[in-house]
Amino acid sequence: MSQLSSQALDHKLPLLMKFRMAIHQLFCRLCRRYARQLRWLHQAGKTMPLKVPAVVQLPPEGRDRIKEALRNKGS
Repeated sequence: MSQLSSQALDHKLPLLMKFRMAIHQLFCRLCRRYARQLRWLHQAGKTMPLKVPAVVQLPPEGRDRIKEALRNKGS
């Protein structure tokens, strides 16, 4: 049931499967709660802004050490 609840958020389920889920959730409060939490997380994920991390540059000393290590490895 948990896998179907997750799939229902991303794909349209066949009518019979949706009916079976609804009947199950009518009697199973844990699955109802789980489905509600999944919907909340799904919606929260859609509304959260995507933050792109700032570009981090390697200090010149670090670049020089890497270049030197690569030169030494080739010899």
